[in-house]
Amino acid sequence: MIENVKPDQKQFDWVTERSLCSVSRVFEQLGLEIQQDVDTRNAMRPAIPQFGFEYAFELVGDENGFAVHLHAYQVHKSVTFKLADGNFQATVGLNDDGACMIYIDGKERSSWHLRKLALDHLFFGFV
Repeated sequence: MIENVKPDQKQFDWVTERSLCSVSRVFEQLGLEIQQDVDTRNAMRPAIPQFGFEYAFELVGDENGFAVHLHAYQVHKSVTFKLADGNFQATVGLNDDGACMIYIDGKERSSWHLRKLALDHLFFGFV
């Protein structure tokens, strides 16, 4: 069995890699990526309001959680990210290649997929 392992995998330090693949580290990285998503979405807003009102998205929060808010005329929506509780749950772990991955409903997902699940309706569902 060990003979079938690739040479680079024989030396793979899974203990160190798994310790770096913590929920808090992935959550922190997720926050940075979501800030980029918010910035990108805000940059897509037309210079002249096409719906008769202006709108904007904002990321607010701290180490315990954060939220993306939609600010618009008579529209108050947000998506909240917490380390526990919510509409769906994500966990982290190492996959067979030793990469730190997010798992949603037991399926390996990349962070963009989690962000899409959480933010798609907020970003695009109101227009």
